Amino acid sequence: RRPDVVVMDLHMPGMDGFAVLKHIRSRPLPVRTLVLTALADGESLQRVIELEADGIVLKTEPPRQTVEAIRQVAAGQVVYPRAVHNWLLRRANRRRTAGPSDALSDREREVLKLVAAGKSNQEMAARLHLSPNTVKYHLQNIYRKLQVNNRTEAANYYLQNKHRL
Repeated sequence: RRPDVVVMDLHMPGMDGFAVLKHIRSRPLPVRTLVLTALADGESLQRVIELEADGIVLKTEPPRQTVEAIRQVAAGQVVYPRAVHNWLLRRANRRRTAGPSDALSDREREVLKLVAAGKSNQEMAARLHLSPNTVKYHLQNIYRKLQVNNRTEAANYYLQNKHRL
C-alpha cells in the first residue's frame, strides 16, 4: 500500500535526505512529502522548496504542530513554517538589488570562503557537517551564480570581493 505522506529528515543514517526527496519527486506518481528538520538555514530551505516538498516542519515545533502539518499535507495543502516565509521574503528583497555575490546563500558563502582558504571538498564536508556530494552541489551553484568555471576563479572572486560578502 502506498503511504499518504512520507515524513522524513534531511539527515538520515546512510542516506542523503535531499537525494531521497529528489527520487520521490522523480516517480510517476510521487507521494506527498513532509520534511521534518532541525535545519532552518537558507540553503537547506531553498533546496527543499526546489525539490517540491509539500511541507516543512522544524523539529523545534511542538508535536501537535507536527501532527497538524502531517494532516494538512495529507489533505493536499502546502505547509511551511513562519521561518520559511520570512526567509523567502528576505531572499526576494535581496534579489531586487543583487549583484552576483548577493545571490549566494549563507552556506554557499561559507563554502566559497573555505575554497579560498584552499580546503578540499572532504575538508569542507567535515567542517560543515555535510556530505561531499552536498559540497559539490554548493560548488556548482557558486560557479553558476558567480559565472566562474572552477575553484581557482571562485577563490579569486572571493579574495577580490570578500569585503562585500
